[in-house]
Amino acid sequence: MIDYILFTVPFIILWLTSRRCYQYSIRLFAKIKLSKLNQSLDKLYYSFEQVVYFYNQTTHIEAIKTMDKSHIHLRFEYHPFIFTELTGIYIELNNDKTITLAYLPIDQFMLPYLDQKMQEKALDYTSCKRISIAKLYHPDTKMKLVDEVFNQISFGRYSSS
Repeated sequence: MIDYILFTVPFIILWLTSRRCYQYSIRLFAKIKLSKLNQSLDKLYYSFEQVVYFYNQTTHIEAIKTMDKSHIHLRFEYHPFIFTELTGIYIELNNDKTITLAYLPIDQFMLPYLDQKMQEKALDYTSCKRISIAKLYHPDTKMKLVDEVFNQISFGRYSSS
């Protein structure tokens, strides 16, 4: 009986914290790989060209027309539940109800530096994908993703002006 408890307790703890463990392991992996390349996560350039927008300023939804950037939040999509992996990021407007403004698929978010390292065969696709995910977990990147979606819908190519 005690062996059963000793086996199940760590499994339950791991199961309950799998997303946190995943995020930590992704960040640690990126830090190790990038330090070998004399690079850091903070210095990697990226763009949000791959974001898929669902609305524009010409919409008749009043909440989007009058949206405030402080009400835009990110919702990370994970799959599967136990051995979790980030698959995409929903950018949502949370007012009275939640409206999904845009979606960023993880497979589409690559960084030019990582593409170059893949061509040089210094990194494989899986490593590049993990480093890209670590970049998306970075607080500055999350803030800039919210800014990008807000600006594109309010003032950019998806606005009516």
